[in-house]
Amino acid sequence: MSIFLRVRVKVVCHRSAIFCKGGMMECSSLSDKILDYIINRAKPKLETHDKQTEKERRKIEKPKDVAKFDAKFSKLRSEIEAIYVPASWLTVAAKRAKQIEFVTHPVKLSNPLIKGGSSCLALKGAEFPQSMSEGEVLSTASLVDAKLDVVGNAAALDVVGLLQLEHGGKTLAACIQEQDAKPLEPFAENSDQLKDWMRGFGAIFSSTYLRSHKYAKQLYFPVGEREYHLLAPLYSSSLVHAVYERIARARFSEQAKETRKAWRRSRFSENIQVEYPDTAIQIHGGTKPQNISMLTSRRRGRSYLFSCGPPGGQVRSTPPLMVQSIFMADDFTHRVNKEILQLQNCFEPNHKNNGDVNCKSIRDDLLDIIVDTLFQYGAEIQSLTSHAGWTRLVDCKLSLPEQLWLDPHRRDGSFMLKREKKEWQGEIAAEFVFWLNKRLKSAAYLGSDSEHSEWEAVVEKKSKLFKEDLEVFA
Repeated sequence: MSIFLRVRVKVVCHRSAIFCKGGMMECSSLSDKILDYIINRAKPKLETHDKQTEKERRKIEKPKDVAKFDAKFSKLRSEIEAIYVPASWLTVAAKRAKQIEFVTHPVKLSNPLIKGGSSCLALKGAEFPQSMSEGEVLSTASLVDAKLDVVGNAAALDVVGLLQLEHGGKTLAACIQEQDAKPLEPFAENSDQLKDWMRGFGAIFSSTYLRSHKYAKQLYFPVGEREYHLLAPLYSSSLVHAVYERIARARFSEQAKETRKAWRRSRFSENIQVEYPDTAIQIHGGTKPQNISMLTSRRRGRSYLFSCGPPGGQVRSTPPLMVQSIFMADDFTHRVNKEILQLQNCFEPNHKNNGDVNCKSIRDDLLDIIVDTLFQYGAEIQSLTSHAGWTRLVDCKLSLPEQLWLDPHRRDGSFMLKREKKEWQGEIAAEFVFWLNKRLKSAAYLGSDSEHSEWEAVVEKKSKLFKEDLEVFA
């Protein structure tokens, strides 16, 4: 409690002094957010200390030892409080700021093996070609309000949180870049300390040295006889994050869900339903995307890729009648036969790469292709609006869950009610897993018990993702 009282009094005193200088320098409320940020950083440490203290105190049997114990732990608490006195904490934070960089193009997205610093192309002050800056080409320069990524020591990300504090549409980082020290003034003990803070935090933005790495991708582009340009393609995390957020809003925001719900019920909606078909997902960083960059961690390592392939030449024009399941329909099985055969080969006991990391990665990729093909096939059937209600025909032999999935334009009340309950999504996912395992078992796959268990875990995870995707693309 003493730290919070001391901090509040200290800031009030400084603000009073500032007002005394002619009454013109009013502190920005960004200062309040800085103070709250530091206090919130201290709270968990103090709470942990207090809990540990109470736990240890209960073990003391002799009353005379309590005083010694309290004195010892009171000193430890004071040391923690001293760390989070604003002037002390900001001094340390300013020194640690050099461990991180704000960038738009982290080099580790090109190759995760790259260690150390990251090449960056800062938006402010960067010279873009005229065609890019004028919007003729979609690039990082096209972003109106690009989010900068952060690379460097993950342990220094609390400094990033400080610099991203915002008030009135202006962040502390923007103030630092504009040499506006007002948000930090209430905490500084003297002008020299304030200058040190500005210099330390400003180091994050002062890196203008563009550099590459021996592991970075490089292209030799010929421009004449024995002459070439050495090009270094960079991956724009800022652009990828903007695309990721836009697709996420279109698929998972409450507004998007309400719009799709209205469409399924044939009701009017003022909102526009936006869809991004045939997207793929690229993963960076494996299980530790935080090792790549901050924005990569926020995306859980995922980034969306748009399809650049030409439109398919053949589009399904009739619903799947006279088949027990779409998994038995020739039209679908023909599309995935190649992937199924490749999966079966991977599981053969004598397969030379059986069990290694690359082979497992290939299995995952093949499984993704099969799932994507199934969704594409389902979307083609769902688009047959001229055949709305085809599942009521006598020739329709599909199970009820498949009917609920593939005939969204059927409008009889009981059918719509069952479809809205979404219980069928889990059943479809289970049918997919059953069909896939049946196809693979026909080739006597999975020679060892450990490999069988591992595959079952992979399929179970994919089944859950499959069900989640059904909620989006139903």
